[in-house]
Amino acid sequence: MPELPEVETVRRGLLKSVKGRTFKDVKIIHKNIVEGNEQAFINALKNKKIIDIKRKAKYLIFELSGNQNMLGHLGMEGKFIPGDSLKNKSKYLRVLFTFKDGSILNFDDSRCFGWLAIRNKKDYLKVLPLSKIGVEPIDQNINIDEVYKEIHKSHRTIKETLLDQTIVAGLGNIYVDETLYRAHISPLSKANLLSRSDVANILKHAKDVLIMAIKHNGTTVFSFHWDKGHSGEFQKFLKVYGKKGKPCEGCGTTLVKIKIGGRGTTYCPKCQKLKTDKYVLGITGPVSVGKSTALNTLKKLGYLTYSADEVINKFYLNKKIQAELKKIFNTYKKEEIRKIVSNNPNKLKKLENILHPLVKKDIQDFINTHKGYLAIEVPLLFQANFDSMMDETLLILSNKNKSLINNRGKKANAQLNINKALDFNHYKNKATYVISNNQSLNSFINAVKKISKL
Repeated sequence: MPELPEVETVRRGLLKSVKGRTFKDVKIIHKNIVEGNEQAFINALKNKKIIDIKRKAKYLIFELSGNQNMLGHLGMEGKFIPGDSLKNKSKYLRVLFTFKDGSILNFDDSRCFGWLAIRNKKDYLKVLPLSKIGVEPIDQNINIDEVYKEIHKSHRTIKETLLDQTIVAGLGNIYVDETLYRAHISPLSKANLLSRSDVANILKHAKDVLIMAIKHNGTTVFSFHWDKGHSGEFQKFLKVYGKKGKPCEGCGTTLVKIKIGGRGTTYCPKCQKLKTDKYVLGITGPVSVGKSTALNTLKKLGYLTYSADEVINKFYLNKKIQAELKKIFNTYKKEEIRKIVSNNPNKLKKLENILHPLVKKDIQDFINTHKGYLAIEVPLLFQANFDSMMDETLLILSNKNKSLINNRGKKANAQLNINKALDFNHYKNKATYVISNNQSLNSFINAVKKISKL
């Protein structure tokens, strides 16, 4: 997708080719490109002269004679192509502008994600979409304290926060990766834990990256070209974007690519420091789907691990807790209590009222006293509302669950009775990651490694 440097390059090219020209007619070939009534759009442009072309973030602003302006967004692959005739018309032509001097301006868009609209001159900056646009890193009057305040409010990663155009405008996937690499800050860092100096450092490098990219007419990746037959050249100066598996220029460490907020993100795990004390992954799912295997896999990768089941076993050995359990169940033995509660929801609730607060406190203590990457296995993570303590969550499911339970023997039957009424599929939308453990052990382990971030 064209980002600020690409859009600025397009703006400068259009100034040279169409500024001062007067629209004669407009032909809309693909109506979804144009906002609102088509005829109203055409009428707003007819006989209007292009006085200037400006830009705000990724939006182009065609300042016209009269009371209105035309706004444009290139979407994924939109292109404004000036010309003298339709002799070499593209099959992706969506809107055709003709000028009184006989020249034309094509708006081509193979993906049809581009957008054109008419706005009143008086208030176009005060209405959507421009009213929600944040500050640009290249703005000479940028207020670092205000930007820090907005970034500090975010509990997302800094990668996701910088992609939010309402906070910092003009940065897309390429330039966020490049900025964070140069600022030596991990894209996984929590935005609200960054210092003011971190934010100032990010803004400085974002400005440097954007200015350099503008100087080289943007970055050409995939099929984007800023004008017919012209490509940007900033890709020659990329440090991390598109370089997964290659050595870091600074330290030689292999660059890794992960997904953050659904966006591919490449960075150096050594040079880019994680500006947070910890990353906490909660693991959950029904009985015998592979939670312990996932936990052990992460442990081998370098995670500090925690098993709620192991902690609960210790609670059953605590004399004070044993006395409390005996009052309610006439026994303090774990397996006997499981049999009692497996078909008695009221008794199960009483057991949870005793154990859940203890587990919650123990988990919080574990999180508070450790740094780095933490993996916490809790069978009833969502049911007990423990997911709020986690940065991300992994839900493991398997249609082989019943056979796996049977393989564990009679002791597992009570636990199966407890869990069979719980619909873990209900929590798919709440979980950050969902892995179906229906394949081989190696396939499952590889799936866990893929989301491990290490």
